[in-house]
Amino acid sequence: MAQLHFDGYYEMGPVAWEDWHAGVRMHGVRFHYTRYYPDGVWLSCYRDREFPFWEFTESVTPELLAAAKVDRAPRIGEGDPLCTAGAYVIEDDWLNKVFEPAWTGGMTWESKYRIVDDRLLVPNPDGPDGAWLFRPARQI
Repeated sequence: MAQLHFDGYYEMGPVAWEDWHAGVRMHGVRFHYTRYYPDGVWLSCYRDREFPFWEFTESVTPELLAAAKVDRAPRIGEGDPLCTAGAYVIEDDWLNKVFEPAWTGGMTWESKYRIVDDRLLVPNPDGPDGAWLFRPARQI
């Protein structure tokens, strides 16, 4: 059975993004970070530059984690969430990550990743697969 790592975090990036708001093209690159905890909880964020994510996760309070699970964490930058959080389950070598923001009226987002060694592979029907790479925690 595949093994998810808990002694560090997973990252992907830089990843190009594009969005349109009121006819205006917004675009850039982002670095994505996720830490998985043994109790079935994940914590994630993205930034437009590299970020000391492990240190950030070590400072997260129970109140911030609870707010992040329902997408009520403080906003930063251009209204992006400081962080998001949710639950996950592992079946065989597949990780199913679930996010349930409070503002959706019960709708949830689910993402599936295949666990392979130190990577989480993202099946992408529209192009090449992506991979989240594991990064061990930096020991201080």
